[in-house]
Amino acid sequence: STGSLSGLRKDSAYALRSRPELNIARLELRRSELASKKAFIDRLPDFSVDAYYDRQGLGSLGKPQVGVVNPAYFMKLSLSIPLGPATVSHAQAAFEAKTSLERAKRSLYDTELLVKREAVSSWLALDTALKRYEVSNLKAGISRQNLEIVNTKYNEGRSGIVELANAQSDDLSSQSELANALYDLLLAKANYDKAQGRQMW
Repeated sequence: STGSLSGLRKDSAYALRSRPELNIARLELRRSELASKKAFIDRLPDFSVDAYYDRQGLGSLGKPQVGVVNPAYFMKLSLSIPLGPATVSHAQAAFEAKTSLERAKRSLYDTELLVKREAVSSWLALDTALKRYEVSNLKAGISRQNLEIVNTKYNEGRSGIVELANAQSDDLSSQSELANALYDLLLAKANYDKAQGRQMW
């Protein structure tokens, strides 16, 4: 009960870094991004450059071939634009990859919201359980002191059996309430650690 809760913002940031479902969602988003880039590249037309030269025909860098006055150089550029069913297939694949990417982004966003909500909820539940435990512990201490006073008075003959029985009953009830509060506190702490993504075992 003497432990203090860290800041809610810090806990939420830790949960966003540690929760495994968020890490999975980030990996899925990365995979979708790569798939979308690949689909975009597949839609681009093919472009190639072929170059050829004769080293002996480079003027001062080599001797020209016999009988050649002006050496000839060769370069070929080719651009291939696919048409037909393949074009439609690539366009469909690109559309599906983009849709999958948007779905992955949405999934990551929704998962982040869920993690934040669970972090806040578990933080508030733990704070409430902690306060309840502190109150129950205080009541148990008061009931224990009251029982000791009544017991002393009873031994001295200044108190009756009914007052002693009531004090004992109140002490037993406060101890039971304290045990329940401790159980709730431990359960809230476990749920809090789970919401943060901490190792539970």
